[in-house]
Amino acid sequence: MKRVGFTTTVPVEIIFASGKIPVDLNNVFITDDDPSSMADFAEDEGLPRNLCAWIKGIYSAVRSGSVDEVVAVTQGDCSNSHALAELFINSGIKVHTFSYPFEKEGRYEALKFEMERFAKSIGTTLEAGIEYSKKTDSVRQKLRKLDKMTA
Repeated sequence: MKRVGFTTTVPVEIIFASGKIPVDLNNVFITDDDPSSMADFAEDEGLPRNLCAWIKGIYSAVRSGSVDEVVAVTQGDCSNSHALAELFINSGIKVHTFSYPFEKEGRYEALKFEMERFAKSIGTTLEAGIEYSKKTDSVRQKLRKLDKMTA
């Protein structure tokens, strides 16, 4: 099964529905035995020293072969995600984009359109993602409770 890395919150049910495994690249970076070496690797590859360590860590996680494809959030996340996506594309890594709409009016329709576009890009449908969410809803309820307990 292909592993799909993501850099921030995305509808993972769509990734699951495509038959692929979602991988949170932030966790790959921060749980590494030596995360600072991942930042060093990115700098050795040419990323600037003053660039955010998260971007460098995510870059290194992808370049290490942790994933086969990447989801880049190109609107509604860190502006450096665009540059990161371009680096991956230029390296031959398949990149799926996802954007959170800025519009206040028609936001639901814009988000639905974006989710449909993302689902098609990754090889499934929004309907399949919604169906898959029935499997993840109970986990999400527990996570909401955990969030409330820790905040």
